[in-house]
Amino acid sequence: MSEGGDITILKRFDHESLTTRSFPKRAFAAVVALTVAVVAGETWAGWKAYDGARDVATAELRLRQVAGNIARFDEAMATSVRMSVVTGDVSWEKRYREQESALAAAVKEATSLAPEAYKSDKVVQARAADTRVASLNTEAFGLVRAGRNREAMAILSTAWCDEQRAIHAAGMTASLEAMNARSAGRVESQALRTLLTLLGCIVATAGVAFAWWKVLLAMRGDAAGDVQGALRATKERLELHVKERGRALDDKNREMRLVLDNVNQGLLILDENGVIGAQRSAIVGQWFPRTPTGMTLWDFLADVDPGASALSKLAWEQLKADMMPIELSLDMLPKKLVIGRNVFDVSYQPIMTRGTLDHLLVVMSDATPKLERERLEGEQRELMSIFEHIVKDRPGVIAFSGELKDLVQKATADDVSVADRRRYIHTLKGNCAMFGATHLSTLCHQIEDRMAEEGGMLSERDRGLLAEAWKNVSKKLEVLVGDESNAAMEIDKNEYASVMRMLLDGKPQREIAKEMAQWSLEPVRLHVARFAARARAVAERLGKTDVTVTGDAGNLRLAPERWAPFWSAFVHVVTNAVDHGIETDEERELAGKSCPGQIELKAFESTNEVVIELIDDGRGIDWERVAAKAKARGLPAATHEDLVEALFADGVSTKDSATEISGRGAGLGAVRQECSRMGGSVDVVSVPGKGTHFCFRIPLDKPFTQLAKAA
Repeated sequence: MSEGGDITILKRFDHESLTTRSFPKRAFAAVVALTVAVVAGETWAGWKAYDGARDVATAELRLRQVAGNIARFDEAMATSVRMSVVTGDVSWEKRYREQESALAAAVKEATSLAPEAYKSDKVVQARAADTRVASLNTEAFGLVRAGRNREAMAILSTAWCDEQRAIHAAGMTASLEAMNARSAGRVESQALRTLLTLLGCIVATAGVAFAWWKVLLAMRGDAAGDVQGALRATKERLELHVKERGRALDDKNREMRLVLDNVNQGLLILDENGVIGAQRSAIVGQWFPRTPTGMTLWDFLADVDPGASALSKLAWEQLKADMMPIELSLDMLPKKLVIGRNVFDVSYQPIMTRGTLDHLLVVMSDATPKLERERLEGEQRELMSIFEHIVKDRPGVIAFSGELKDLVQKATADDVSVADRRRYIHTLKGNCAMFGATHLSTLCHQIEDRMAEEGGMLSERDRGLLAEAWKNVSKKLEVLVGDESNAAMEIDKNEYASVMRMLLDGKPQREIAKEMAQWSLEPVRLHVARFAARARAVAERLGKTDVTVTGDAGNLRLAPERWAPFWSAFVHVVTNAVDHGIETDEERELAGKSCPGQIELKAFESTNEVVIELIDDGRGIDWERVAAKAKARGLPAATHEDLVEALFADGVSTKDSATEISGRGAGLGAVRQECSRMGGSVDVVSVPGKGTHFCFRIPLDKPFTQLAKAA
């Protein structure tokens, strides 16, 4: 009922009360009518007031529900991206996208319900921050899909990301406060309309209006109390939700700290200036007690590894200059740190922001236990290899031991020329590889590298390492070989049969004695067998089909004392034949050759001299390349004899780089030196594409002298 209608009824009541004489009845009737009218009007007005208050409460409750959904969806999205980064499970991204769609719908509904609550600067900034955080989350999911979890974790742990989350949280608080203010305003507006309606009813009739006013007032109080109570409850729930989210974030941070405190890798964060950040894994402090925050990486390394420090500074300058791709600059950073007896492997993960290096994650792993394990396993393999050689060829190993000792003494002596020292170490390397002393062979190769860098000089450190390595090998040989004085004499069954025939035929004793005296000499066929095994081992290591090696030494025997140095050096000829000469299977097929490659070894006696030949059907010697190398070193290269001479010159090799097998340019010089020492000569015939023929001719000891030594 309107206020004007109530006044009209009051005027009618006054007029009738003055003009009628039956006032009590009429008044009663009028009062009754007025009461009925007022009751009806008040009922209608009260219902409208209640309906309005209910609409306000319903709308505001819905708005709070939407706000709660927004907070819940936001928390679910944050949880999804963190779980994806921590576990590496890409299925979390699907849940994230579902929550993202629900969040967008909730924000749209909240904007339509309370547009003014989403127009403040803080809310606008929060939505922008939320967009940036969503972009980082998308980037993190991309990294997780690529298997780069640590990099994704680093992105979500940056200070900038935390700042954006803080802006987002402030925006949520601002929107909530705006919603509360809007709710209070709507409630007050509805209450004012109800009060005006009640005042109209009071004008119509004081008594009835007073009663209904009390009723409506109670109704208004109840409705307003319900709305305010609902608002307070929603506010309390939101505050509780925010606190729970804060606790969840704290729990996540604690979990991350637990990971950093228990991971067995050293993790450091460097800023764009190379300065070490405060966040790091706990094991870094155990490895390097002096790792202060605010120090650059190269300043930190200056005390522990100066070489790595200089390299790090140079690489960082290249990064800052942005003159090369970031991958190349990062590749310049040290990959290994050697600190005392510990060795650390180091890798680097760039953290990019809009295409620019923002931070660099340094990952360090202690490789010392692995290297120590590999060293022990290598020693065990070396021991087994030497043992196998002893089982197969005990006399050869005994001879190898003596020759190895002699080579070590020569290589470490003071009065040795640079060229001779290089030959001794190179020969030592080849023989160690042939008899399974791999550790000493590898050490010789490393020493050769350092000598090449230092002008051929052998440092005192390398001299000591070589002596110590030989000492270890000699101990193993001493244990495995035992007493060398009990070495047996090996006799071929054909030689035995020959002597038996001489006895049966009644040959003179002196002739028989000469034949038997040969038995004390060393059978050349044993060396041929060793060289064949060496050729096959080199071929296998180079990935070539097992080389076919044939050998023929007949019953030729030679004095081991005189020939041992030559056999030690001859291994270089065999190795070069496989490495330089024999082609790969593909190359042989293209050249129309059969596989595998062929190497033939021959040793025989001819007119008081021993002839030793090695023939291969490989690619042959590149004489043009030999000529170019000779000219570069100032050596004659006009005739074939000049080229053969250059081939044996120190430092000349047809390979561009040295490997652990060959390429030093010292092996052929060593074998020619031993051949010359024994009064012999060497000839080389090589046809490109057909193969190479090495022929060594060395004078044989006089029969009488040879037999005297045998006796």
